[in-house]
Amino acid sequence: MAGVIYRHDASRGHDTGAHPERIARIVAIEQELEAREWLGYAVCDSPAATAEQLHAVHGAAYVAGLPAACAAGGGALDADTVVSRGSFAAASHAAGGACALVDALLTGTAAVGASLHRPPGHHADADRAMGSAF
Repeated sequence: MAGVIYRHDASRGHDTGAHPERIARIVAIEQELEAREWLGYAVCDSPAATAEQLHAVHGAAYVAGLPAACAAGGGALDADTVVSRGSFAAASHAAGGACALVDALLTGTAAVGASLHRPPGHHADADRAMGSAF
C-alpha cells in the first residue's frame, strides 16, 4: 500500500456550532479528496483509541470525565473547548486514527498517510482540553 488516509464519520458528530473548527471543515476536505479519488490512497475507518492509548497521554480522571460531559449534552469544558453528544466518539476515533497511522508508517504497511479527523487535538494537555478533547 503506497498511502493511507484514516478517517471516521464520528468526526461529523463533534458539533462546535459557529467555532472556526466546525463540521463544515471536514466535510469540505473529504468532498475534495473524494472528487480526486482520495489521491489514490487507501481510505480506512479509524478505530477508537484504546484506554491504554488515551492513558499514555492523558490522566485517568480527565479521560473518565469526558464521556459523561458529552452524554449530558455537552457544553463548554473551558473558554476554548465546546463539546456535544458526539464529541467523545469523535475524539476517540481521532486519537485512534492518529495511532493507527503511526502504526502503519512504522510497520511499513503504508509509505505515507494522513489522519483526517476532528477534533484535531493539537492543543490538549494531559489534564486539560484547551480547544480539543484529546
